Parts: sequence; C-alpha cells; structure tokens
Amino acid sequence: MVKKKSYEKMLSERNRLREEWRLVREKRLKLKEKMLTAGNDIHSIRKDREFRDLRKKQRRLSLLIKHLERRINRKQYFNDTKK
Repeated sequence: MVKKKSYEKMLSERNRLREEWRLVREKRLKLKEKMLTAGNDIHSIRKDREFRDLRKKQRRLSLLIKHLERRINRKQYFNDTKK
C-alpha cells in the first residue's frame, strides 16, 4: 500500500527541492562565468562534464518540482471541492 503524503509535507518537500535547485543553478552559472573568463567558448563549456552534470541535476530537480506541484494542486483542489 502506498503511503500518501500530507499537504504540509509536500509543501516542505517542494520548498526543499526549490532551494536545492537554486543552489545547483548558482553553481552552474558560476562555473560558466569562470570558464568564460578563462577563455573557453560556449561550445566547450557545454561539453564540460561538470557543467553537463549540473545541468542534468537541475533538469531532474525541475521535473521533481513540477510533479510535486501537480500533486499539491490536485490535493488542494479536492480538499476545496469537499467543503
């Protein structure tokens, strides 16, 4: 049996994921800026393993946030219609 998360737990999880997304984004942008100042072109930056891993992690977090927000909105909608 699947255990359902409470509304408040989902909100706190979403906030935690958003904060992690922001940290990954900040790291990725700092790395990009550092590589640009070092003279790398945008093509070589995008091919860089660390940059790709950060971008991949950020995309995964975005997807998790979207899915969680969908569940939050569904739960909120059904709670509102029961009243």
